Amino acid sequence: MRCENRFKGNAKSEEISDERLRESLRLAMETLKLLPMKMGDKPIPVTSSWGEFNQHNRMSDLKLRKPLKRKPNPKEISVMNFWLDQLQGLPPQNRRIVMARACGYPWRRLEEIDGRSHTTLRKIELAGLSILRANMNKSKVDRI
Repeated sequence: MRCENRFKGNAKSEEISDERLRESLRLAMETLKLLPMKMGDKPIPVTSSWGEFNQHNRMSDLKLRKPLKRKPNPKEISVMNFWLDQLQGLPPQNRRIVMARACGYPWRRLEEIDGRSHTTLRKIELAGLSILRANMNKSKVDRI
């Protein structure tokens, strides 16, 4: 499915569902993961046409090389920036849970990190999604 098809929608004419919001946020976080990071955040892998060598100075098998990540297109980056701007409008508690769920963290892992039950965390996520939906309907945004 192409990126243009995934993000079409008209917030003026229809109510945005939780599933649609979650999917859009998941795609935005997926795009964020694909972007190259600065050296301070994470080392950028250097690729070349030379074979890779292991610690014993022997060539390693090409099958063991990590495949390169695909590069996001400008439309995906624009949509990601839009969603990151929208997430900045959330309170920190809601933003943290909504972003963690969009990044794919399971509820059990969030329980361990946060110390609250999954039902409480689900309520926080739903509150965050409703704030996002209200902000989008208020500003009459044309894209998702």
